[in-house]
Amino acid sequence: MAWALRNKSLSLEGACREFKVPGKLDHYAPSGRVTRKEIDYCRQDVRACVGLLNAVLAEFKRYPLGDLQPERAFSAASIAKAFLATMGVIPPQQKFGLDDRTLGFCMQGYYGGRAEIRIRHMPVPVVYTDFTSQYQP
Repeated sequence: MAWALRNKSLSLEGACREFKVPGKLDHYAPSGRVTRKEIDYCRQDVRACVGLLNAVLAEFKRYPLGDLQPERAFSAASIAKAFLATMGVIPPQQKFGLDDRTLGFCMQGYYGGRAEIRIRHMPVPVVYTDFTSQYQP
């Protein structure tokens, strides 16, 4: 839910900072033994999780999100769709009632290419490709 409200990936410590709740204790190397220090660390982790859950739920409940349940808020898009529904905005597909062929033409304008990198910091052979002429005149 923190992801849905902030639209960014957060660690437990980062989310605690973002929502202003006490976070994790500094813990560099687990000893592998049951010690007072290890138990305190684990207990604070649980406190951090519960505090974060309460802070996130409190923020979630401040928004007018209609019927959206907290466990169904998967991303910022879930939050945005709930806001639009609460405002009474009719989704375009329902509002205009386009047939599949016309809708297909309209959706072609939303197609976008994707570029990504999977190999980093390693020389690999490449092929230069000119994409400037890929669209029909």
